[in-house]
Amino acid sequence: ACEAECDGFTESDFVEDCLDINQCVNFEFPLEIITDEDETITINSQEELDLALYNIYSYEFVYPISVTHIFDNETITVNSKEDYKILLIDCAGVLGNI
Repeated sequence: ACEAECDGFTESDFVEDCLDINQCVNFEFPLEIITDEDETITINSQEELDLALYNIYSYEFVYPISVTHIFDNETITVNSKEDYKILLIDCAGVLGNI
């Protein structure tokens, strides 16, 4: 936490329980991310996303993005970081009921 705060993060940026969003949704590709170095990368597959995220410190999605819910096969459009947070919370609730 101390190192993260020195890098400019606050407690509101911390994740209490690391949740793998892939347990609830599949990303629709292509999608774009912006790296911590302000580089925009187009991602064409889950493998490319995994590799890109492994090699960078932080990122932001370029919204909107589309995901397909694993449990009901519904496609959801995520329009903002706030929508993405809601999706994570909903995912945690679904996984808690399994």
